[in-house]
Amino acid sequence: MKINGYNALGFALSGIEKDQDFMRRLFGTSFKKRSSIRAWLTNPSIRAAFLMRLSSWGGVIGIIARQRLISNFSCDVTPGAQIRGALYLPHPVGIVIGSGTNLVGSISIYQGVTIGSNKNGSYPTVHEGVRIFPNALVIGNVTLHADSTVGAGAFVSRDVAERGLARNSET
Repeated sequence: MKINGYNALGFALSGIEKDQDFMRRLFGTSFKKRSSIRAWLTNPSIRAAFLMRLSSWGGVIGIIARQRLISNFSCDVTPGAQIRGALYLPHPVGIVIGSGTNLVGSISIYQGVTIGSNKNGSYPTVHEGVRIFPNALVIGNVTLHADSTVGAGAFVSRDVAERGLARNSET
């Protein structure tokens, strides 16, 4: 099966280039760009993002990638999730991305984040430059607009404006 002229492996490999370019923008010259294979072997963030892309694809390759993703990183991406931009996963552990989730643009996702559906089966859309900090939960028909931030431990069930901040209220 092909999408936009890519097969699953080609799609995932093209993602490595996007991930490295995104990390270089985040860290400047301190991040050295490497060949796709070397980057995959040496950087757990890139390795996890690669497996997430393959897992979202589905099929036999997706099943194998999903099992590797679960066993190596305790992360799960169900087939059907749309990952169309770069991913930066500083601590790729315990991340769950549901099947209808739409990730558009370069996104940073920290450990323990869940992005999934609500009881109505609606999934979130996450746009360019969004940062989702540890243990956040983003559910339902929610849009995280460009350059917004989701704080650690936040529960997000409403849209977050461009450059907005979603956090748990202090009690």
